[in-house]
Amino acid sequence: MDKLNIFILAAGLGERLQPITNHIPKPLMPVLGRPVLQSVLERVSALSVDKIGINLYHKKDLIERWVKNSDFDDKVQLFHEESILGTGGAIKNAEAFLGNCTFLVHNSDILSDIDLAKLLETHHSSKNLVTLAVHDYPEFNCLDLDEKGYLKDIVKIGNRFTPLENSGQRPFLMGFTGIAVYSPKFMKYLPLGASGVVDAWLYAIADNQRIGILDVTGCYWNDIGTPSAYSSAVFDALKAEAETLYVHPSVQGCQDVRLQGLVVIEEENTLKKGMSLKNCILLPGSRMEGGTHYEDCILGPGIKIDLAISGPGERSLIGTGGSDRKYYRIKKDKKTAVLMQCARNDPDFERQIEYTRFFLDHSVPVPELMEINRENMSAVFEDLGDLSLYSWLKCPRGKKQMEEIYKNIIDILILIHTITAEHIADCQPLQERIFDQEHFLWETAYFMER
Repeated sequence: MDKLNIFILAAGLGERLQPITNHIPKPLMPVLGRPVLQSVLERVSALSVDKIGINLYHKKDLIERWVKNSDFDDKVQLFHEESILGTGGAIKNAEAFLGNCTFLVHNSDILSDIDLAKLLETHHSSKNLVTLAVHDYPEFNCLDLDEKGYLKDIVKIGNRFTPLENSGQRPFLMGFTGIAVYSPKFMKYLPLGASGVVDAWLYAIADNQRIGILDVTGCYWNDIGTPSAYSSAVFDALKAEAETLYVHPSVQGCQDVRLQGLVVIEEENTLKKGMSLKNCILLPGSRMEGGTHYEDCILGPGIKIDLAISGPGERSLIGTGGSDRKYYRIKKDKKTAVLMQCARNDPDFERQIEYTRFFLDHSVPVPELMEINRENMSAVFEDLGDLSLYSWLKCPRGKKQMEEIYKNIIDILILIHTITAEHIADCQPLQERIFDQEHFLWETAYFMER
Protein backbone atom coordinates (compact mmCIF):
# COMPACT_ATOMS: atom_id res chain seq x y z
CA MET A 1 0.00 0.00 0.00
CA ASP A 2 1.11 3.59 -0.63
CA LYS A 3 2.66 5.69 2.09
CA LEU A 4 0.20 7.23 4.51
CA ASN A 5 0.53 10.47 6.45
CA ILE A 6 -1.81 11.67 9.18
CA PHE A 7 -2.96 15.19 9.99
CA ILE A 8 -4.89 15.92 13.18
CA LEU A 9 -6.89 19.14 13.44
CA ALA A 10 -6.41 20.52 16.97
CA ALA A 11 -6.41 24.32 16.67
CA GLY A 12 -10.06 25.12 17.40
CA LEU A 13 -11.32 27.32 20.22
CA GLY A 14 -13.88 24.80 21.45
CA GLU A 15 -16.50 27.50 21.79
CA ARG A 16 -19.40 25.11 22.44
CA LEU A 17 -17.49 23.71 25.42
CA GLN A 18 -16.79 27.07 27.02
CA PRO A 19 -16.11 27.92 29.80
CA ILE A 20 -14.32 24.56 30.16
CA THR A 21 -12.10 25.26 27.15
CA ASN A 22 -11.00 28.54 28.70
CA HIS A 23 -8.91 26.26 30.93
CA ILE A 24 -8.52 22.98 29.03
CA PRO A 25 -8.15 22.80 25.23
CA LYS A 26 -10.61 20.38 23.70
CA PRO A 27 -7.95 17.87 22.53
CA LEU A 28 -6.81 17.51 26.15
CA MET A 29 -10.27 16.93 27.62
CA PRO A 30 -9.77 13.87 29.83
CA VAL A 31 -11.75 10.65 29.52
CA LEU A 32 -10.90 8.37 32.47
CA GLY A 33 -7.45 9.91 32.80
CA ARG A 34 -6.65 9.90 29.08
CA PRO A 35 -6.86 13.01 26.86
CA VAL A 36 -9.02 12.62 23.77
CA LEU A 37 -5.95 13.44 21.68
CA GLN A 38 -4.19 10.39 23.11
CA SER A 39 -7.01 8.13 21.98
CA VAL A 40 -6.90 9.65 18.48
CA LEU A 41 -3.12 9.24 18.25
CA GLU A 42 -3.30 5.64 19.40
CA ARG A 43 -5.93 4.82 16.78
CA VAL A 44 -4.15 6.42 13.84
CA SER A 45 -0.79 5.00 14.96
CA ALA A 46 -2.24 1.50 14.58
CA LEU A 47 -2.17 2.09 10.81
CA SER A 48 1.01 1.86 8.75
CA VAL A 49 1.82 5.54 9.16
CA ASP A 50 4.80 7.46 7.82
CA LYS A 51 4.32 10.85 9.52
CA ILE A 52 1.81 12.52 11.87
CA GLY A 53 1.18 16.27 11.97
CA ILE A 54 -0.96 18.30 14.39
CA ASN A 55 -1.93 21.95 14.00
CA LEU A 56 -2.15 24.14 17.11
CA TYR A 57 -3.59 27.53 18.04
CA HIS A 58 -5.83 27.66 21.12
CA LYS A 59 -3.91 26.77 24.31
CA LYS A 60 -1.11 25.55 22.07
CA ASP A 61 1.48 25.58 24.87
CA LEU A 62 -0.57 23.10 26.90
CA ILE A 63 -1.00 20.73 23.95
CA GLU A 64 2.66 21.02 22.98
CA ARG A 65 3.73 20.24 26.55
CA TRP A 66 1.49 17.18 26.61
CA VAL A 67 2.90 15.92 23.29
CA LYS A 68 6.49 16.48 24.47
CA ASN A 69 5.81 14.42 27.60
CA SER A 70 3.96 11.65 25.75
CA ASP A 71 5.08 8.53 23.92
CA PHE A 72 4.32 10.32 20.64
CA ASP A 73 6.93 13.07 20.94
CA ASP A 74 9.28 11.61 18.33
CA LYS A 75 6.42 10.69 15.97
CA VAL A 76 4.60 14.02 15.75
CA GLN A 77 5.37 17.34 14.08
CA LEU A 78 3.49 20.37 15.40
CA PHE A 79 2.26 23.24 13.22
CA HIS A 80 1.75 26.45 15.21
CA GLU A 81 -0.74 28.90 13.73
CA GLU A 82 -0.46 32.62 14.48
CA SER A 83 -4.13 32.96 13.60
CA ILE A 84 -6.64 30.21 12.98
CA LEU A 85 -6.29 28.97 9.41
CA GLY A 86 -9.45 26.87 9.39
CA THR A 87 -9.75 23.24 8.37
CA GLY A 88 -8.65 23.89 4.80
CA GLY A 89 -5.91 26.40 5.58
CA ALA A 90 -4.39 24.08 8.18
CA ILE A 91 -4.07 21.26 5.64
CA LYS A 92 -2.65 23.62 3.00
CA ASN A 93 -0.14 24.95 5.54
CA ALA A 94 1.16 21.39 5.97
CA GLU A 95 1.36 20.64 2.23
CA ALA A 96 5.13 20.16 2.18
CA PHE A 97 4.93 17.90 5.24
CA LEU A 98 2.09 15.76 3.92
CA GLY A 99 3.99 15.29 0.68
CA ASN A 100 2.96 13.54 -2.48
CA CYS A 101 1.08 10.66 -0.87
CA THR A 102 -2.30 9.75 0.58
CA PHE A 103 -3.14 11.40 3.89
CA LEU A 104 -5.85 10.90 6.49
CA VAL A 105 -7.29 13.89 8.35
CA HIS A 106 -8.86 13.28 11.77
CA ASN A 107 -10.47 15.85 14.05
CA SER A 108 -8.85 15.85 17.49
CA ASP A 109 -12.16 15.84 19.34
CA ILE A 110 -13.57 12.60 17.90
CA LEU A 111 -13.92 9.37 19.84
CA SER A 112 -15.04 6.48 17.67
CA ASP A 113 -14.54 2.85 16.76
CA ILE A 114 -14.70 3.54 13.03
CA ASP A 115 -12.58 1.09 11.04
CA LEU A 116 -9.86 3.39 9.69
CA ALA A 117 -8.19 0.59 7.74
CA LYS A 118 -11.45 -0.05 5.90
CA LEU A 119 -11.75 3.66 5.14
CA LEU A 120 -8.28 3.57 3.57
CA GLU A 121 -9.11 0.45 1.57
CA THR A 122 -12.29 2.08 0.29
CA HIS A 123 -10.37 5.15 -0.77
CA HIS A 124 -7.65 3.25 -2.64
CA SER A 125 -10.04 0.86 -4.37
CA SER A 126 -12.44 3.62 -5.46
CA LYS A 127 -9.86 6.06 -6.83
CA ASN A 128 -11.79 8.91 -5.22
CA LEU A 129 -10.09 12.25 -4.78
CA VAL A 130 -11.50 12.26 -1.24
CA THR A 131 -13.28 9.58 0.76
CA LEU A 132 -15.36 10.76 3.71
CA ALA A 133 -16.38 8.61 6.66
CA VAL A 134 -20.08 9.45 7.04
CA HIS A 135 -23.07 8.28 9.03
CA ASP A 136 -26.78 8.85 9.28
CA TYR A 137 -26.84 11.30 12.18
CA PRO A 138 -29.85 13.63 11.88
CA GLU A 139 -28.33 16.40 13.98
CA PHE A 140 -25.40 16.70 11.55
CA ASN A 141 -26.86 15.43 8.26
CA CYS A 142 -25.67 18.07 5.81
CA LEU A 143 -23.88 16.10 3.08
CA ASP A 144 -26.11 15.84 0.01
CA LEU A 145 -25.24 12.65 -1.90
CA ASP A 146 -26.22 11.54 -5.38
CA GLU A 147 -27.67 8.12 -6.18
CA LYS A 148 -24.21 6.57 -6.48
CA GLY A 149 -23.16 7.86 -3.08
CA TYR A 150 -20.91 10.70 -4.22
CA LEU A 151 -21.03 14.11 -2.60
CA LYS A 152 -22.89 16.66 -4.72
CA ASP A 153 -23.58 19.53 -2.31
CA ILE A 154 -23.63 20.76 1.28
CA VAL A 155 -27.00 21.72 2.76
CA LYS A 156 -26.72 24.99 4.68
CA ILE A 157 -28.80 27.79 6.12
CA GLY A 158 -26.58 30.83 6.53
CA ASN A 159 -23.45 29.63 8.28
CA ARG A 160 -25.14 26.67 9.94
CA PHE A 161 -25.72 23.19 8.61
CA THR A 162 -29.36 22.17 8.40
CA PRO A 163 -30.20 19.11 10.53
CA LEU A 164 -32.59 17.09 8.39
CA GLU A 165 -34.14 13.72 9.14
CA ASN A 166 -33.70 11.06 6.49
CA SER A 167 -36.70 9.20 5.14
CA GLY A 168 -37.01 6.12 2.97
CA GLN A 169 -34.67 3.17 2.74
CA ARG A 170 -31.59 4.95 1.42
CA PRO A 171 -30.56 8.25 3.04
CA PHE A 172 -29.11 10.83 0.69
CA LEU A 173 -28.31 13.28 3.46
CA MET A 174 -25.52 12.08 5.73
CA GLY A 175 -23.38 13.53 8.48
CA PHE A 176 -19.60 13.93 8.33
CA THR A 177 -17.70 12.18 11.13
CA GLY A 178 -14.66 14.46 10.98
CA ILE A 179 -12.51 11.72 9.44
CA ALA A 180 -11.51 11.60 5.76
CA VAL A 181 -8.83 10.28 3.41
CA TYR A 182 -7.36 12.53 0.71
CA SER A 183 -5.33 11.99 -2.41
CA PRO A 184 -2.44 14.48 -2.74
CA LYS A 185 -4.05 16.12 -5.80
CA PHE A 186 -6.66 17.57 -3.45
CA MET A 187 -4.14 20.22 -2.38
CA LYS A 188 -4.67 22.22 -5.57
CA TYR A 189 -8.24 23.02 -4.48
CA LEU A 190 -7.03 24.64 -1.25
CA PRO A 191 -6.03 28.33 -1.39
CA LEU A 192 -3.19 29.77 0.65
CA GLY A 193 -4.26 31.33 3.93
CA ALA A 194 -7.39 30.68 5.96
CA SER A 195 -10.08 28.52 4.37
CA GLY A 196 -12.56 25.77 5.06
CA VAL A 197 -12.09 22.28 3.71
CA VAL A 198 -15.79 22.06 2.82
CA ASP A 199 -15.37 24.83 0.25
CA ALA A 200 -12.50 22.88 -1.31
CA TRP A 201 -14.74 19.81 -1.58
CA LEU A 202 -17.22 21.88 -3.57
CA TYR A 203 -14.48 23.32 -5.80
CA ALA A 204 -13.32 19.77 -6.54
CA ILE A 205 -16.85 18.60 -7.37
CA ALA A 206 -17.26 21.55 -9.74
CA ASP A 207 -14.07 20.33 -11.43
CA ASN A 208 -15.67 16.89 -11.96
CA GLN A 209 -13.68 15.22 -9.18
CA ARG A 210 -15.25 12.42 -7.14
CA ILE A 211 -15.72 12.74 -3.41
CA GLY A 212 -16.95 9.39 -2.20
CA ILE A 213 -18.01 8.00 1.14
CA LEU A 214 -17.76 5.08 3.50
CA ASP A 215 -21.02 4.72 5.41
CA VAL A 216 -20.10 3.92 9.02
CA THR A 217 -23.61 4.27 10.45
CA GLY A 218 -23.85 2.20 13.61
CA CYS A 219 -20.25 2.73 14.69
CA TYR A 220 -19.63 4.42 18.02
CA TRP A 221 -18.98 8.13 17.49
CA ASN A 222 -18.83 11.17 19.76
CA ASP A 223 -17.40 14.59 18.99
CA ILE A 224 -17.28 15.77 22.67
CA GLY A 225 -18.16 19.22 21.31
CA THR A 226 -20.66 20.16 24.03
CA PRO A 227 -20.86 19.48 27.77
CA SER A 228 -23.63 16.98 27.08
CA ALA A 229 -21.64 15.16 24.38
CA TYR A 230 -18.50 15.18 26.53
CA SER A 231 -20.29 13.76 29.56
CA SER A 232 -21.84 11.07 27.35
CA ALA A 233 -18.39 10.10 26.10
CA VAL A 234 -17.02 9.91 29.65
CA PHE A 235 -19.91 7.87 31.01
CA ASP A 236 -19.88 5.64 27.90
CA ALA A 237 -16.22 4.87 28.59
CA LEU A 238 -17.03 4.13 32.23
CA LYS A 239 -19.86 1.76 31.33
CA ALA A 240 -17.71 0.07 28.67
CA GLU A 241 -15.39 -0.98 31.48
CA ALA A 242 -18.38 -2.13 33.57
CA GLU A 243 -17.55 0.53 36.15
CA THR A 244 -19.50 3.20 38.00
CA LEU A 245 -16.49 5.02 39.45
CA TYR A 246 -13.15 6.29 38.18
CA VAL A 247 -10.75 8.01 40.57
CA HIS A 248 -7.37 9.18 39.34
CA PRO A 249 -4.59 7.74 41.55
CA SER A 250 -3.45 11.25 42.53
CA VAL A 251 -6.82 12.29 44.04
CA GLN A 252 -6.83 12.99 47.77
CA GLY A 253 -9.67 12.94 50.30
CA CYS A 254 -11.76 10.37 48.43
CA GLN A 255 -12.39 8.36 51.59
CA ASP A 256 -14.34 11.23 53.18
CA VAL A 257 -16.83 11.64 50.31
CA ARG A 258 -20.13 9.90 49.53
CA LEU A 259 -20.18 8.68 45.92
CA GLN A 260 -23.34 7.65 44.06
CA GLY A 261 -24.28 6.94 40.47
CA LEU A 262 -21.60 7.47 37.85
CA VAL A 263 -18.66 9.48 39.17
CA VAL A 264 -15.40 10.39 37.44
CA ILE A 265 -12.71 12.27 39.36
CA GLU A 266 -9.73 13.36 37.28
CA GLU A 267 -6.27 14.35 38.51
CA GLU A 268 -5.35 17.48 40.50
CA ASN A 269 -8.33 17.21 42.82
CA THR A 270 -8.53 17.22 46.60
CA LEU A 271 -11.98 16.33 47.87
CA LYS A 272 -13.44 18.03 50.92
CA LYS A 273 -14.80 16.16 53.91
CA GLY A 274 -18.57 15.72 53.93
CA MET A 275 -19.03 16.23 50.18
CA SER A 276 -21.30 13.96 48.19
CA LEU A 277 -21.18 13.37 44.45
CA LYS A 278 -23.80 11.77 42.23
CA ASN A 279 -23.46 11.50 38.44
CA CYS A 280 -20.58 13.97 38.35
CA ILE A 281 -17.40 14.57 36.37
CA LEU A 282 -14.64 16.44 38.20
CA LEU A 283 -12.18 17.98 35.77
CA PRO A 284 -8.59 18.69 36.87
CA GLY A 285 -8.41 21.50 39.41
CA SER A 286 -12.10 21.54 40.36
CA ARG A 287 -13.15 23.83 43.19
CA MET A 288 -15.63 22.37 45.65
CA GLU A 289 -17.08 23.14 49.05
CA GLY A 290 -16.99 20.69 51.94
CA GLY A 291 -20.36 19.38 53.10
CA THR A 292 -21.96 20.15 49.72
CA HIS A 293 -23.96 17.76 47.54
CA TYR A 294 -23.20 17.89 43.82
CA GLU A 295 -25.43 16.03 41.38
CA ASP A 296 -25.70 15.71 37.59
CA CYS A 297 -22.94 18.16 36.75
CA ILE A 298 -19.44 18.81 35.44
CA LEU A 299 -17.16 20.59 37.90
CA GLY A 300 -13.95 22.39 36.98
CA PRO A 301 -11.81 25.37 38.01
CA GLY A 302 -14.56 27.80 39.04
CA ILE A 303 -16.98 25.91 36.76
CA LYS A 304 -20.24 24.09 37.40
CA ILE A 305 -22.24 22.92 34.39
CA ASP A 306 -25.53 21.13 35.01
CA LEU A 307 -26.28 17.99 33.03
CA ALA A 308 -29.57 16.34 32.11
CA ILE A 309 -28.62 12.80 33.12
CA SER A 310 -32.06 11.22 33.04
CA GLY A 311 -35.67 12.29 32.84
CA PRO A 312 -38.85 10.99 34.44
CA GLY A 313 -39.86 7.56 33.24
CA GLU A 314 -36.47 6.72 31.79
CA ARG A 315 -34.53 3.63 32.76
CA SER A 316 -30.80 3.12 32.68
CA LEU A 317 -28.83 -0.10 32.67
CA ILE A 318 -26.81 -0.38 35.87
CA GLY A 319 -25.57 -3.97 35.76
CA THR A 320 -25.95 -7.53 34.58
CA GLY A 321 -26.26 -10.73 36.52
CA GLY A 322 -24.38 -13.98 36.19
CA SER A 323 -26.75 -15.26 33.50
CA ASP A 324 -29.00 -13.22 31.21
CA ARG A 325 -30.34 -11.04 34.00
CA LYS A 326 -30.16 -7.27 33.56
CA TYR A 327 -30.70 -4.59 36.17
CA TYR A 328 -32.08 -1.13 35.43
CA ARG A 329 -32.61 1.94 37.57
CA ILE A 330 -36.14 3.22 37.04
CA LYS A 331 -38.41 5.96 38.37
CA LYS A 332 -41.18 4.68 40.63
CA ASP A 333 -43.47 6.75 42.85
CA LYS A 334 -41.13 9.79 42.59
CA LYS A 335 -38.23 7.65 43.78
CA THR A 336 -35.78 5.33 42.10
CA ALA A 337 -36.02 1.56 42.16
CA VAL A 338 -34.15 -1.33 40.54
CA LEU A 339 -35.84 -3.39 37.84
CA MET A 340 -34.53 -6.94 37.37
CA GLN A 341 -35.29 -8.30 33.90
CA CYS A 342 -34.76 -12.01 33.28
CA ALA A 343 -34.75 -13.97 30.07
CA ARG A 344 -37.76 -16.11 29.26
CA ASN A 345 -37.72 -19.45 31.16
CA ASP A 346 -34.79 -18.40 33.35
CA PRO A 347 -34.99 -20.73 36.39
CA ASP A 348 -33.10 -18.22 38.51
CA PHE A 349 -36.02 -15.79 38.37
CA GLU A 350 -38.17 -17.76 40.83
CA ARG A 351 -35.15 -18.59 42.95
CA GLN A 352 -34.29 -14.89 43.25
CA ILE A 353 -37.84 -14.11 44.36
CA GLU A 354 -37.95 -16.92 46.91
CA TYR A 355 -34.49 -16.19 48.30
CA THR A 356 -35.38 -12.51 48.73
CA ARG A 357 -38.60 -13.32 50.56
CA PHE A 358 -36.83 -15.84 52.76
CA PHE A 359 -34.08 -13.41 53.77
CA LEU A 360 -36.55 -10.58 54.39
CA ASP A 361 -38.69 -12.84 56.58
CA HIS A 362 -35.62 -13.62 58.69
CA SER A 363 -34.29 -10.02 58.92
CA VAL A 364 -31.29 -10.53 56.66
CA PRO A 365 -30.39 -7.11 55.10
CA VAL A 366 -31.36 -7.45 51.43
CA PRO A 367 -33.28 -5.03 49.16
CA GLU A 368 -37.03 -4.96 49.67
CA LEU A 369 -39.08 -6.77 47.01
CA MET A 370 -41.58 -4.20 45.72
CA GLU A 371 -43.23 -5.78 42.68
CA ILE A 372 -43.28 -9.04 40.68
CA ASN A 373 -44.38 -9.56 37.07
CA ARG A 374 -44.05 -13.24 36.21
CA GLU A 375 -45.50 -12.78 32.74
CA ASN A 376 -42.68 -10.39 31.82
CA MET A 377 -40.11 -12.21 33.99
CA SER A 378 -39.33 -9.02 35.89
CA ALA A 379 -39.27 -7.78 39.46
CA VAL A 380 -38.74 -4.42 41.13
CA PHE A 381 -36.51 -4.03 44.17
CA GLU A 382 -35.59 -1.27 46.58
CA ASP A 383 -32.74 0.91 45.28
CA LEU A 384 -29.83 0.86 47.73
CA GLY A 385 -27.56 3.00 45.57
CA ASP A 386 -24.46 2.22 43.55
CA LEU A 387 -21.79 1.79 46.19
CA SER A 388 -20.23 -1.66 46.12
CA LEU A 389 -17.25 -3.03 47.99
CA TYR A 390 -15.41 -3.03 44.67
CA SER A 391 -15.94 0.69 44.07
CA TRP A 392 -15.49 1.55 47.77
CA LEU A 393 -12.00 0.06 47.63
CA LYS A 394 -11.04 2.35 44.74
CA CYS A 395 -10.53 5.18 47.21
CA PRO A 396 -7.55 4.95 49.59
CA ARG A 397 -8.77 3.63 52.95
CA GLY A 398 -7.19 3.56 56.37
CA LYS A 399 -6.47 0.31 58.16
CA LYS A 400 -9.24 0.92 60.70
CA GLN A 401 -11.81 1.58 57.96
CA MET A 402 -10.77 -1.56 56.12
CA GLU A 403 -11.05 -3.69 59.24
CA GLU A 404 -14.49 -2.33 60.08
CA ILE A 405 -15.95 -2.90 56.62
CA TYR A 406 -14.60 -6.44 56.38
CA LYS A 407 -15.90 -7.25 59.87
CA ASN A 408 -19.34 -6.05 58.78
CA ILE A 409 -19.17 -8.16 55.64
CA ILE A 410 -18.11 -11.26 57.56
CA ASP A 411 -20.91 -10.70 60.09
CA ILE A 412 -23.48 -10.54 57.27
CA LEU A 413 -22.06 -13.65 55.60
CA ILE A 414 -22.24 -15.53 58.90
CA LEU A 415 -25.82 -14.31 59.39
CA ILE A 416 -26.81 -15.51 55.92
CA HIS A 417 -25.32 -18.95 56.44
CA THR A 418 -26.61 -19.47 59.98
CA ILE A 419 -30.12 -18.29 59.11
CA THR A 420 -30.10 -20.53 56.05
CA ALA A 421 -28.95 -23.54 58.06
CA GLU A 422 -31.49 -22.97 60.85
CA HIS A 423 -34.52 -22.27 58.63
CA ILE A 424 -33.79 -24.11 55.40
CA ALA A 425 -37.11 -25.92 55.67
CA ASP A 426 -38.84 -22.57 55.05
CA CYS A 427 -37.35 -22.20 51.56
CA GLN A 428 -37.70 -25.08 49.11
CA PRO A 429 -35.25 -23.70 46.49
CA LEU A 430 -32.50 -23.55 49.12
CA GLN A 431 -32.99 -27.22 49.88
CA GLU A 432 -32.29 -28.01 46.24
CA ARG A 433 -29.03 -26.06 46.06
CA ILE A 434 -25.69 -27.69 46.75
CA PHE A 435 -22.63 -25.62 47.53
CA ASP A 436 -19.82 -28.12 47.90
CA GLN A 437 -16.19 -27.94 46.79
CA GLU A 438 -17.08 -28.58 43.15
CA HIS A 439 -19.55 -25.69 43.06
CA PHE A 440 -17.15 -23.43 44.93
CA LEU A 441 -14.46 -24.05 42.32
CA TRP A 442 -16.96 -23.46 39.53
CA GLU A 443 -18.02 -20.11 41.01
CA THR A 444 -14.38 -19.11 41.49
CA ALA A 445 -13.51 -19.97 37.89
CA TYR A 446 -16.54 -18.02 36.65
CA PHE A 447 -15.53 -14.83 38.43
CA MET A 448 -11.90 -15.23 37.40
CA GLU A 449 -13.10 -15.33 33.78
CA ARG A 450 -15.23 -12.23 34.32
